[in-house]
Amino acid sequence: MLSYQHAYHAGNFADVHKHLTLYAVIDYLLRKKTAITYIDTHAGRGLYPLDAQETQRLQEYREGVWPLWQQRERLTETLLTSWLSAIAGAQSDNHELTHYPGSPWWLSHSLREQDRLRLYELHPGEHQHLNAQALPMQAERVYSDGLAGLTAMLPVATPRLCVLIDPSFERKAEYQEVADAVTYTLEKARHGVSVDLVSAAARWPSSRFVGCVKSERHT
Repeated sequence: MLSYQHAYHAGNFADVHKHLTLYAVIDYLLRKKTAITYIDTHAGRGLYPLDAQETQRLQEYREGVWPLWQQRERLTETLLTSWLSAIAGAQSDNHELTHYPGSPWWLSHSLREQDRLRLYELHPGEHQHLNAQALPMQAERVYSDGLAGLTAMLPVATPRLCVLIDPSFERKAEYQEVADAVTYTLEKARHGVSVDLVSAAARWPSSRFVGCVKSERHT
């Protein structure tokens, strides 16, 4: 039973950390002209109105993106200021923070003609919201299990691959499933970049997760 909906947590500190990292990875990859396939295994809605009932219930964005947005004119760090400028493009009014862009937004807005994007989402309600988003024609939305979809796609046709894996970890088995998927991806796509998020509240410490991936690669 899938119950997690990211709208309750949109724009929080973990989102800022994740999307700053993703933004930096994309920026680095775009320095070369060769085509990239992007895969997001747990895509979510794509764009989150901050006035939505779910988001307002916890208002976690007030301890994440909100204070950064309020201080954006005073910030000097290049990556952070560039990221906040990009966020302005997701707003109905560039002066007001009304929406928080999720990973499908960041990935789709970086697409070039030669690139491809596959967005997986298994939660029916979240996938319905994702389908309502305006995305480039190279972006394909799939109502399916993202880890299974990822391994089925490998190896991809493009010279390069970027994978984002950020599950909700509602099931204990997901930790091993993610480790298995990362290991398989690194074996089948040695040119790939994998961005994997392990929750701070995870039942597995991040050190155990990394150790599991390393051990499986050497068996």
